[in-house]
Amino acid sequence: MTQAPPIKIERGNQAFNILSERGVITITQTPTAPGTTAAQRIVGAGIALAATAGGRYIIALAPKSNPDPNGMAIAPVVYTVTW
Repeated sequence: MTQAPPIKIERGNQAFNILSERGVITITQTPTAPGTTAAQRIVGAGIALAATAGGRYIIALAPKSNPDPNGMAIAPVVYTVTW
């Protein structure tokens, strides 16, 4: 549970990618010019599974802070992204 394919979203006339790498979910604006980098916004821990078209809500699997020894170590979560 360390990486997932990017999820493409659009907000207005801007394009973004929701990335899940090393167990951290981030939102990155798609660069418009080659060789440029964009700032990343950290959403939270876990792996993003799906998102609404505008990226307001992200469904993910995240590690539990206090996992039960006899249960699952991950839990489904919904992140609300405020712009």
